[in-house]
Amino acid sequence: MKNLYTSVTDMIETSLLKLGYKNDVYHLLKEPNRILKVRIPVKMDDGSTKYFQGFRVQHNDVFGITHGNVHFNQHITEEDIYAYSIIRSIKSSILNLPVGGSSGGIICDLRQLSFRELENLSRGYIRAIHHLIGPQVDVPTSDAKVDQQIMAWMLDEYSRINTGVNPGFMTGKPLVLGGLPGKEIAQIKSVQYVMEKSLEYYEKKLKETKIVIQGFGEMGSQLADSLYSSGATIIGITDAYGCIYDEEGINIPEILNRKDSFGSVTRTFPKVLPVEECYELECDVFFLTASNEALTAENAKKMKAQIVMETIPFTIEKEANNYLKENNVVVLPEIITTLGGVIHSYLEWRQYQQATHYTIKEIEDNFHKMIDKSLQDAFSMKDKKQTDMVNASYMTGLNKLAEAARFRGWI
Repeated sequence: MKNLYTSVTDMIETSLLKLGYKNDVYHLLKEPNRILKVRIPVKMDDGSTKYFQGFRVQHNDVFGITHGNVHFNQHITEEDIYAYSIIRSIKSSILNLPVGGSSGGIICDLRQLSFRELENLSRGYIRAIHHLIGPQVDVPTSDAKVDQQIMAWMLDEYSRINTGVNPGFMTGKPLVLGGLPGKEIAQIKSVQYVMEKSLEYYEKKLKETKIVIQGFGEMGSQLADSLYSSGATIIGITDAYGCIYDEEGINIPEILNRKDSFGSVTRTFPKVLPVEECYELECDVFFLTASNEALTAENAKKMKAQIVMETIPFTIEKEANNYLKENNVVVLPEIITTLGGVIHSYLEWRQYQQATHYTIKEIEDNFHKMIDKSLQDAFSMKDKKQTDMVNASYMTGLNKLAEAARFRGWI
């Protein structure tokens, strides 16, 4: 399996060639505009000082300011941060947002940090990058493991350094500090909404849809709960140890109650199928939510799904995608299925810019309108270029980035 950055740049090159652009556009978009690497000293509880590696990367500001997540992860690499900044640029472009993409992070194991150590690390990160961020420059946003408390510490540290500047431009904040409700479910809502709109495109209905979910971690379990509540029939779920299957539909609330302390569910059942057999289940929609397991061509050849939805970037290998395309299986890539987090972050920043307060209805209306337009553009690109939804989604975002760069005289 390729690393994330190589996968992203390969996709950029392929998509730009299909759009008819020359290599100069590829060279513009394949690398970030700015890269900052920092070392953050943190006084640990035992009195020692530990140094953490941190990054802030701004990919492209052709549309204006940049915005993107902050990742706290022991396994993240510098190239991963590059890739996430590029993906953020493309997603923002797909959504027609007047912003570019950025990303940042710290290599650390959150489980090994005390509450006080985590606060010191969060504040130290802002001290190290504060000159590269700001309300009209670059907007840091939260991530799955970077919660509202961490963003509140960062906000406070920025305000101490830059007195007179309202630090509310950072997003993923607590509601009381200007955050928006719904951040924790924005991605799940996005994935489900994209699925429902895609079903409409292919003249299918949610309540007549049979679904298999590969992976039952945070994304998979929340998605299963949401889909079950909406009336969908989930016939298969997997974790690292096996696959639970019921042709009539699985009782998801019961399954969620049986998850063990390690997050596994299949180990609590006496009889389960091998994980590999989940690919052979006949279903309408197959969700890929497991971050550590790519869909190979070998497994793709077993699949009987009509639609495959990716929720983590590039978990479908190129050969597998080609096979699915040749066999008329619709693949919806992560770049188009998980727009919810980007939308939520943008609306929170826009709320700050306009000194207003969005109601839940206004958030919902914006959410649906933005995804509807993005899907419309991607399906239009698919039909126009006679390609698949994977390429069409990337081409939609990259075409707007390339055209903006051309008008500005960058290429």
